[in-house]
Amino acid sequence: MTTRAEDSRGLEYLESLPRRWATLYLPLLCFLFVLLFPFYWMAMTAFKPDAELISREGNPFWVNNPTLAHVKKLLFDTPYPEWLWNTVLVSVVSAPL
Repeated sequence: MTTRAEDSRGLEYLESLPRRWATLYLPLLCFLFVLLFPFYWMAMTAFKPDAELISREGNPFWVNNPTLAHVKKLLFDTPYPEWLWNTVLVSVVSAPL
């Protein structure tokens, strides 16, 4: 059984900076990296030209020559806007039901 003095200490073990980094900041940074990396990768590949996407030279994590060609193709050369509108319509109409 714990005493009242032990219960009132709370998170005192986080007062030292190395312990705070090891128990709080480092796991949080790892979690954020794993959580946000797919969004970074999608945004990065959306703005890469085709030649840069398939090239083995260069940095795969950075865009050297950004382009909007893929976005233009998605929005104007495919039925994606219609699919997006249908999805939004179904979600808005079915949400109140």
